[in-house]
Amino acid sequence: MRLCQVLAVLAVLMSLATDTCSNPPPRRRQTKDGRVFLFDACSKAWRLETPSLATPGDAELSDRPALPWSQFHVSFDGQFEVAGIPILLGDNPDRRPQESQEHADTGSSIWDGAVALAKVLEVQPFLVRGRQVLELGAGRGLAGLAAWGLGAELVILTDLAYTLEAMERARQLTFTAAGDQV
Repeated sequence: MRLCQVLAVLAVLMSLATDTCSNPPPRRRQTKDGRVFLFDACSKAWRLETPSLATPGDAELSDRPALPWSQFHVSFDGQFEVAGIPILLGDNPDRRPQESQEHADTGSSIWDGAVALAKVLEVQPFLVRGRQVLELGAGRGLAGLAAWGLGAELVILTDLAYTLEAMERARQLTFTAAGDQV
């Protein structure tokens, strides 16, 4: 009798387990380059649904919030300013060989999010003025330098070790260019 009960319970549990794998609600994710991934609940893994054939400017990209190319084409040689203070980031750091890079050395890029955040802070400086600001994953330091230029009391920029030299150079250039404006 006990063996029959155990087998019945196992049969019910197995049917429940297969039911959750057979018809879960679909989970889809689309990457910036147009690839679509589906989550396979049975294997608990993402699989590619369609390969990417999209190129920038395709009509199918217009309804996506993320763009596969840079939205802001700005120069950090004195033309980009926050509240009249030029933000100078210096030359692009040399890319290290692929085998020695950490996370594709994304910290040496200037991301659209940093440009947008710097301009949002410029319009709403009360968000940082007189406050202490900690920027995690600062990369080249654009958003943190903008916060400093807008009157943050203290700004701490952090990132991986390979970014620190370029970040320090950007700080020196921006502080020198600002002079006594801040």
